[in-house]
Amino acid sequence: MRERLDTATDLLAEFDERGTTIGAKEVDGRHIIELPVASFSNVKPFEEVILFKLGEAGEFESVSELAKALAAELNEEYTDSFRSKVIYNVDRLGPGGKGYVEQESHGKSYRTRLSRIGELWVRAHAAEDASDYEW
Repeated sequence: MRERLDTATDLLAEFDERGTTIGAKEVDGRHIIELPVASFSNVKPFEEVILFKLGEAGEFESVSELAKALAAELNEEYTDSFRSKVIYNVDRLGPGGKGYVEQESHGKSYRTRLSRIGELWVRAHAAEDASDYEW
């Protein structure tokens, strides 16, 4: 029973980290096929804008760079308040939140990009939502 619990715990940790497992796993003589796991959290409109921007650009060297790009695209003034709003929303989209964004420490800043599940979300929503936004 302990071995089964450990195996299940490891699988759930992989799902939480990547949104998918690395490969098929054997549990009790049966194989579990790799399946992506989608977050069931609703994505708010500003979070959507961030996800689409990351999908378009691929990666930003810092959250500040992402905030500057978003401000320019949305015709917003780049202020400390706007940057804080972007940081807050990226945190909500990150590993401790919805899992759509990954960040990697790079000096004093964090490289920011979509996680695998974030890429799937953007791909699934890009066609249906593109007409809803004024870029």
